[in-house]
Amino acid sequence: MTNLLSLLCFLSLLSNPSSSQPTEFTYTAFNQIGTNITLSGSSQILKNGILKLTNDTSRLKGHAFYTSPLKFKNSPDGSVFSFSTCFAVAIVPEYKKLGGHGLAFALSSTRDFRSALPSQYLGLLNNSDVGNFSNHLFAVEFDTVQDFEFRDINGNIVSCLFERMYVGFSASTGLLASSHYLLGWSFKMNGVAKSLSFNSLPSLPGPKKKQTALIIGISVSSFVFLVASILSGIYLVWKIKNRDVIEDWELEIGPHRYSYHELKQATKGFKDNELLGAGGFGRVYKGTLPNSKAPVAVKRISHNSRQGLREFVSEIASIGRLRHRNLVQLLGWCRRRGDLLLVYDFMPNGSLDRFLFNKPEMVLNWQQRFNIIKGVASALLYLHEGYEQIVVHRDVKASNVLLDSELNGRLGDFGLARFSALLPPQLHARVTLRSVLLPPQLHARVTLRSALLPLRRFALLPLL
Repeated sequence: MTNLLSLLCFLSLLSNPSSSQPTEFTYTAFNQIGTNITLSGSSQILKNGILKLTNDTSRLKGHAFYTSPLKFKNSPDGSVFSFSTCFAVAIVPEYKKLGGHGLAFALSSTRDFRSALPSQYLGLLNNSDVGNFSNHLFAVEFDTVQDFEFRDINGNIVSCLFERMYVGFSASTGLLASSHYLLGWSFKMNGVAKSLSFNSLPSLPGPKKKQTALIIGISVSSFVFLVASILSGIYLVWKIKNRDVIEDWELEIGPHRYSYHELKQATKGFKDNELLGAGGFGRVYKGTLPNSKAPVAVKRISHNSRQGLREFVSEIASIGRLRHRNLVQLLGWCRRRGDLLLVYDFMPNGSLDRFLFNKPEMVLNWQQRFNIIKGVASALLYLHEGYEQIVVHRDVKASNVLLDSELNGRLGDFGLARFSALLPPQLHARVTLRSVLLPPQLHARVTLRSALLPLRRFALLPLL
């Protein structure tokens, strides 16, 4: 349905003109009305001076009435006065082929329409007072659809009039919305209202650019989606590039594998204030596992360390299978690109050398020293005789003896552990370990000589 733009003029001769003073006003635009016209509901005045009663929202009502009531009836003799009005209105439906409920030129005894309903009631009546002449309401409806609910009203309007009535316009929308505009209005009591010319009236706003808004919305959404897709792609590439790559041979290693993110979070990003110590094989950090909140020590092997992948795998393979109260327990490990990390039980008292050299804060008594030596001896006995294979530590020294909260000695750092036939055969093709694979007839001779080295080093501990 195309826009309905009409210039309408009415001359109501309710009786012979009286000698009362005429009331007249003319508006070719409404941006300078001041307080002469009262707006309510959804009514508003646009920048170009057009009075817009409703927009394209469903179930709205809007009103625009002359602020002062006009005298339509003479009380002494009951005679009524004539009036003339001319106005230009436009109805713009939301959908071209579907109209709304329209607007009405009205005479009313009140400007309070809060109880009125929209839709077919045009914002003037409700379902309880429609058709009741006691309402003292007269309206001329301009509609684009036919309402079968209401029958034609009686054309005699004299009984509807009070002595003074408000004059104005009312519009409403239903499920199907329309924008209702008042472009100009002239009114005169007891005379002919001034005619209006379309050329002197403000231009009707162009159709609402819903397609433009839709295009903008789609464009913005597409851009956001594109940016999100690019960022997601970059994140996935980064995730794949930095993921913990697990090779087949790693599945055969015993201890639990931690993710790099988990260990980084545990050590607060490997900050220096979490550093426990550093040596030739790397740095050791204190950490707290995010899930269990258990304190751990994380050994991060340096890139330029001689202890590379082969020693790393050797330490995992060896310590991961060892269980003894005087051995530092390996809890798990992590390998991420060039980073090699081992996770141990946290020993709150650090290494033995702290209590022996450089003027220690605490001096161990002989009983404590004896218990530490006994613990290390018990660990070596387990490594040489208690495990299913002979394990040669080869680096027994004070810095590799760690003390728990009760100052019990625990042997640690198996990076140079020496094994006999411990790893699976397929590993030896990839990594040359410091392990000796010997035929059975030579095994006893070599392992006996190799076992003497840690015993000699252990013999020096009591003298420190």
